[in-house]
Amino acid sequence: MLDDLKARDKSKESEVHDDPIFKTSSELDRVLVDYIQPQSDNSRYLPVTFAQKSDDESIAALDNCVVCEKGILENRLSKDNPRYDAVNLEIEEIKNLAETLKHSELVHPISVWRKNMTDYPIVAGHRRFYAIRFLYGGLIKVKVKIYAEKPRNLSVLRHIENFSRSDLTPPDALNSYAKAVRELESLEGAKMQTERLSLVTSYLGISRTSYFRYD
Repeated sequence: MLDDLKARDKSKESEVHDDPIFKTSSELDRVLVDYIQPQSDNSRYLPVTFAQKSDDESIAALDNCVVCEKGILENRLSKDNPRYDAVNLEIEEIKNLAETLKHSELVHPISVWRKNMTDYPIVAGHRRFYAIRFLYGGLIKVKVKIYAEKPRNLSVLRHIENFSRSDLTPPDALNSYAKAVRELESLEGAKMQTERLSLVTSYLGISRTSYFRYD
């Protein structure tokens, strides 16, 4: 009986997810919030400028950007900026998340990769980062998932993180999908010519229906 169960479980092993591109080593550790860096090519990125000093005068001088410091999360972009309204909506969502984090722990840690000991680019978790910085500022340590190096499947990880978001617009969803697929093409090479459907649906965790909608 036990041998039958082992054989059945083995038959369900995924050849795709045993691939080395999903084996970038990672660990959980605490990192100073000031060392965590938002990434402008992520769909959750806000055009934030951080004050060089935490005094009121330095923060007040920030202009034409989003300000995210302890107790301050403001849209100071020009109203002519095409992202102005979208940024306002995003800030509202971040403040709601911050209110939740006041009363509960961060269930899903921010994911980063270690560029050096004072520079940790975000892989996934921009909203969580902004909410934490808004609540506590940059001079506290927060638990994060740290990849030892830049993941080879960075766009795939971001797509998995963002694709299920209810507020993801169709253009953003298509852009996220396209980046992830281009990354798979560079990683998998010729296999994407013959096994495209199975590779894309398995790596990205999407249905065949979603595949045919976006591909």
